[in-house]
Amino acid sequence: MHPESNAEFAKKVVATPGHPVCPVCEMRLSRPTEALTTTHQGEKYYFCGEWCKDHFVAKPERFLAGP
Repeated sequence: MHPESNAEFAKKVVATPGHPVCPVCEMRLSRPTEALTTTHQGEKYYFCGEWCKDHFVAKPERFLAGP
């Protein structure tokens, strides 16, 4: 698609302390106290659903690798 028409979706979502971001689908979570979580290498990760959590747990390096 035309880059200018999708500029909003090209920006990476930024996590905040009150609104973490699912590392799999990059959805901002509005209720982190109710979110699914797991710990990887001492850091806590939040997930929007079981599917995202399962995929992260199976292969975390896929979702933590930089661009």
